[in-house]
Amino acid sequence: MEYTKITSAILAEIENAIGASNVFIDDESLANYAHDETEDLKYYPEV
Repeated sequence: MEYTKITSAILAEIENAIGASNVFIDDESLANYAHDETEDLKYYPEV
């Protein structure tokens, strides 16, 4: 399986499936999901 970036079409499908208010794409919201508490590493998710 080859992975690609999330396109606007895929993002729209996700928003339709779970509701746009449940999809976070802004930097401030994504920062909360960019790391866990085990180390000081950050990898921002796309959504």
